Amino acid sequence: MSFSFLDFEQQITGLINEGYSFIRVSDYFIEGATVKTVINRIDVDFSIDKAWEIARILKKHNIKASWYFRFSCPKYNLFEYSTINLINYLKKLKHEIGLHTELVDLEKFCFIDADEMLIKQKHIFENFFNINILGTASHGDITGNNNLDFWKTRKPSEFGLLYEAYDESLWNHCRYVSDSEWIRWKSYNNGIIMAGDERSPIQHAKDNPDLIYLLTHPDTYYNKNIHEG
Repeated sequence: MSFSFLDFEQQITGLINEGYSFIRVSDYFIEGATVKTVINRIDVDFSIDKAWEIARILKKHNIKASWYFRFSCPKYNLFEYSTINLINYLKKLKHEIGLHTELVDLEKFCFIDADEMLIKQKHIFENFFNINILGTASHGDITGNNNLDFWKTRKPSEFGLLYEAYDESLWNHCRYVSDSEWIRWKSYNNGIIMAGDERSPIQHAKDNPDLIYLLTHPDTYYNKNIHEG
C-alpha cells in the first residue's frame, strides 16, 4: 500500500468497520480498555503542516488521539503560530497533548541534566498552553541513542506524570502497529516483534486482537507523493 492521507483515512474507517473504538493513551492508563480498542497515538516528529492534515481527518470521524510534540525539534518551533494554533485546536477537540522526549540525546549533545530538562520542559509546556501533561513518548532519532533508556532508572510518577508511552503494562499487552519505517508497517505482539510482518492496521484487525496500539507519524503521509514539502 501507499501512505497517502487517503490511505490513512481508509485505515481509520476500516478499523471502525471492524468494530474497533478509539481511545487516547491516557484513557488506557486511567480506565483500562475493553475488547476491540485502538489506542491512538501520534508522534509529531517534523511537520506541523502534515499534523494539521491528520487532525482534520480525525475530526471528520470524531476520533481522539494522544499527540506528542518535541520541545527541541530542528524542523518546527513549538511556539510558532501554526503550532500554537494546532495545539489549541487539539485541546478544544479533547485530544491529549504530551511531550515527545529526547532526553538522552539532549544530555549527550548539550551536556545538560536530563532530569532537570524534563522538569523544565513539562513546566514550560503546561504553563504556556494551559494544559496538564499526563504522559510522554520517547522519540527515536538517527543519533544512535535510545531515548527510552532514560526510564530504566526512573518512574513517570517522579516527574508528576502518569505514564511513559512504552510502559510495559501497555507494551506487553497489545498489538503494536507503527508506520515508523515510512514505506512499510511494522508490528509487535505483546512486546515481541512480528518479524517480516508488514500488514496494515486493517489487516491486523482481521486477527481480532483485543487491543491495537496504533502509532502514526504525520510525516509518513502525503497527498500525491512522499517528496511533497
